Amino acid sequence: METNKIANFFNLERVMLLGFILAKLVLSLLPISYGIFRDEFYYISMSKRLGLGYVDVPPLSPLILAGARFLFGDSLFALHLIPALSGALFLILAYLLIKKLNGNRFALFLTLTTVFLAPCFVWWDSIYTYDTFNKLGWLLFSFLMIRMIQTEDPKYWIYIGITSGVALLFKITILYLGLGWLIGLLVTKQRKLLLRREVLWAAVCVFIICSPYLLWQIQHGFISLEYYRNYAAGKVSSFSLPGYLLEQVINMSPLTFPIWLAGLYYFLFHPQGKVLRSAGVTYLVILLLSYITKAKPDLILPYYVILLAGGCLWLGNLLAGGGKRWLQGLQAAVFLLVVISGLVLLPAARPVLPVETFIKIYGKIFPQTDVEGHPLPNLPQTLADCFGWQEMTRKVAQVYHSLPGADRAKACIVTRNYGEAGAIEYYGEKYHLPLPPVSGHLQYYFWGPGRFSGEVVIAVGFSYDDVKATYQDVRKGSILTNPYMMPYEKENLIYVGRKPLKRFQEIKPWFKWFD
Repeated sequence: METNKIANFFNLERVMLLGFILAKLVLSLLPISYGIFRDEFYYISMSKRLGLGYVDVPPLSPLILAGARFLFGDSLFALHLIPALSGALFLILAYLLIKKLNGNRFALFLTLTTVFLAPCFVWWDSIYTYDTFNKLGWLLFSFLMIRMIQTEDPKYWIYIGITSGVALLFKITILYLGLGWLIGLLVTKQRKLLLRREVLWAAVCVFIICSPYLLWQIQHGFISLEYYRNYAAGKVSSFSLPGYLLEQVINMSPLTFPIWLAGLYYFLFHPQGKVLRSAGVTYLVILLLSYITKAKPDLILPYYVILLAGGCLWLGNLLAGGGKRWLQGLQAAVFLLVVISGLVLLPAARPVLPVETFIKIYGKIFPQTDVEGHPLPNLPQTLADCFGWQEMTRKVAQVYHSLPGADRAKACIVTRNYGEAGAIEYYGEKYHLPLPPVSGHLQYYFWGPGRFSGEVVIAVGFSYDDVKATYQDVRKGSILTNPYMMPYEKENLIYVGRKPLKRFQEIKPWFKWFD
């Protein structure tokens, strides 16, 4: 009896899922890296200064990282363990989704394959940012919405409320998803679900869970709104709508485009999928809303799992032929094309190739600017932003240790952005630098100059004119030369500024930067 239960539990489909999970963990935790990614330095810095909120980041991501650092230290393995586990949970949710949609074995296998190999998910499952958790919130929210529509059971509103509240404490873009589903329900027959009293209980759950973060925003004058306004106004390059879509097609792997497009058709027009028409409408609403508000193209990427599941379900039903060889051949061809597309793009999401080899093969294929308009060094921004940080810290240390003793005693390091500040804070102890660095970028602005007077500064990321506007004596310290780092990081030299024109607290607005 017990043997039969075990055999039933570990059926072929669950063994298949287990295989994908193990492969995900291996891919995400392999000791291959070009270095620590820019944003990861910032999250490490926030995890050392826990709070109920930050200028650009809700509180949970730094809190979880603080726990991981306490348990496992600061190694790359420890830093990437949680993203890898998040990727495994994401695959489990995708599995549950296609099972609840009654997908056959081919649909299940194809869904897991497309999710496993999508470049954006490969990337998010191997670095630590709030997107590590955000994608889980999006998929779980949508899964619960679909289950509520299928069962017409209003208790799911409570689960949706809890999911929304927790997701908001990772990244507020879950609001796009919530608005998308709201409109999706309003324009379909499922609008009746909005009239249940459980909707109010869901709202109460969101409010209670988010209240500490809301109080922090009130206390700080909703400072995050300034950040979001600046971000929308100048952080993201202008895209045409086709260009905006193209970015998403590339990030999801180009040969999956027909699959998720078929999923959109399935939910909007297919007789079997019309009960979930709101899922298709939700996608269109989020796409237009994110484009109009100038959000990054990657905002909507987690929702493509819903469309992929619909497309794989439709394909699975279409190609189910009771053992006909030509249909089996088509299934194999579809699967092979998806795998090839994912493997071709894998080096752009995970550093499986030496950087010189990558540039030779892919250097001219990718765009020459990133989504923020910065020139690229023949590498995607996600890879380029892993280079040069320790070299930068080492050169700052050379400048610092070359100062006369009296200047060293008064010197501090001032940086233009959180990447520079976070890297110097991470590597600085090794080079005996005065820490922490001072910056006006995002949360560093609130952390302030601390014990430093600003009489002598080593300025990183600023132009000569920037430093000269505040210091009488400005001298060149060093230059950055790493050929693979983001070019804008090398445009400005490292300068030493002496004889300030104002007190440090008065010049703080000089480098305030909320975008």
